[in-house]
Amino acid sequence: MGVGRASLYATYGDKRALFMRALADYADTTIGFFVRRLDAADDPLAEVRAIFHDIAAFSVCDDGRFGCFLVNSTAELAANDEEVRAFVTRSFERFEDAFTRALERARAEGALPADKNPRALARFLFATIVGIRVMGKARADLAVLEDIADSALACLERA
Repeated sequence: MGVGRASLYATYGDKRALFMRALADYADTTIGFFVRRLDAADDPLAEVRAIFHDIAAFSVCDDGRFGCFLVNSTAELAANDEEVRAFVTRSFERFEDAFTRALERARAEGALPADKNPRALARFLFATIVGIRVMGKARADLAVLEDIADSALACLERA
């Protein structure tokens, strides 16, 4: 990048501050992308399904097999680092809130059964996405990840 150590630390302070800034930028970019998709969707359930399949596909490509910076940071640091734990909690809640809004719209439009709890479904769906990202690191098999996605998405269907 052509940036010397002194310039880097003068800008960010230390390695930890640089890490937290990078994590924040990553979360804003990545989660923001999905929040915008969900909030703008004409068909919220179709968009939820598309996001699942896009994430499954990305999880097996060369760049995606390294996992998600936010998920990796959670797995490696959140148990022992309060600042990271608080940050990832807020970030995960942002994605969960976007899922909840989309599912509430779908329920209001009659596309999601009235007896379904949008918040509970949002939590389950987001947890499944985290699982898909982790599974993609260990078992980069699109058919397996698509199977997981389809099984999770079945919760959106009428009984």
